[in-house]
Amino acid sequence: MERDNRRATGFTLIEVLIASAICSIILAGTLLGAVSLQRTFAASEYYVNEQAQQLRFLDSLSLDLRRALTVTQSKSLPSLAAPDIIDLTLPDFYTVSPGNPSELVPRDPSFTNGAAVYGNPSQNPQVRYFVSGKVLYRRQSDYATGTLTTVQKALCNDVQAFSISYDSAGQVISTSVTFLPRYRWSLDENAGVRNTTKTYTNTLLRNTRQVSSTP
Repeated sequence: MERDNRRATGFTLIEVLIASAICSIILAGTLLGAVSLQRTFAASEYYVNEQAQQLRFLDSLSLDLRRALTVTQSKSLPSLAAPDIIDLTLPDFYTVSPGNPSELVPRDPSFTNGAAVYGNPSQNPQVRYFVSGKVLYRRQSDYATGTLTTVQKALCNDVQAFSISYDSAGQVISTSVTFLPRYRWSLDENAGVRNTTKTYTNTLLRNTRQVSSTP
């Protein structure tokens, strides 16, 4: 009877440990890379959403400025370098539909000394843009439904600064909004870590407005 003297083949314990260590390092690197990519994607998405809010706000403000009868700027705090509140008086364009009290329809204007007048001038809609708690709001008070109604809507989040200025004898209004984009998973709002971003626009007023400024 012949004896099989061939040695059994396989991995030694040291080889298995080395292979396990290499696999662990690869898996750890892959996991860290995936987490980093996820955080970067979340930050980019947050940044884009915030900037889209700023653009929607500036479009809304530009529309109100172009049709405003009066524009007034003021400061919520005397120590502020620039005004951060805008008050506008708008024409009373809408009225309640005769056939449907819950529906608003365009109002036909009357003409006085060549100027179009909508509704009762003493009841023109009043609009205010202001910042409270890093949220920028638009508040409108009007008598469109027959009684005084006030609607307030949040337009932007994480607002650091909101300022307006007048150029060309009050015919051009420059508006800027500064906000701080941050990671969703972090409450860190250190401006030295993540630089602020400013969105701005210039609005050319169609007609002469009664522009005023209060301290």
